[in-house]
Amino acid sequence: MDTSPWIVLKDGSDYSLTPPFGSPPTVECIAHSLAAINRFSGHTLRPYSVAEHSCLCLEIARRAYPEADNRFLLTVLCHDAAESITGDMATPFKCLLGDAWTRIERDLEEHVLNGLYPGLFTETVMNAVEIKQIDLTALWIERRDLLAAHTRKWEVLDSPSFEPLRTKIKIYRRESHWTFWQGQFLYHFHTLAG
Repeated sequence: MDTSPWIVLKDGSDYSLTPPFGSPPTVECIAHSLAAINRFSGHTLRPYSVAEHSCLCLEIARRAYPEADNRFLLTVLCHDAAESITGDMATPFKCLLGDAWTRIERDLEEHVLNGLYPGLFTETVMNAVEIKQIDLTALWIERRDLLAAHTRKWEVLDSPSFEPLRTKIKIYRRESHWTFWQGQFLYHFHTLAG
């Protein structure tokens, strides 16, 4: 009996959590999972998924980089695709786990992203600075629009060195069924990937 760690995906396939990983998850499995996973450990004013966050990041990227090509926009949309395997772990927990988590996350990201689109992991690494700025801008918007009011400072967002990309995007507090964001993620992926 194989005792290596694995999970079952939405399509019924099993996915090994250690190399060699086997077949990467399909975009349909990824979109389904990301649409069902809540960000902020679920502590938002309404359900808010990783898929919705990914679409927000894409919108920010389109406004901040109007001349960007589809490959760059695809890296932005898919920057959290590996969370379809790991779940969305709050950054403070990632910091507590340290190097072990960093290695696991990087290996899974490479496998998942390159399974989605050849070379996507390399593109993501090459655009890491821009993607991080977009991701932090989304976090800034999410904190403003989706979290309960609080006074504690966030080192990453309240640092004098951080300035969110200019955007007038607002997340409205309306409910959206999770399948809406599954469909949005798939629509954007297929549009950008060709």
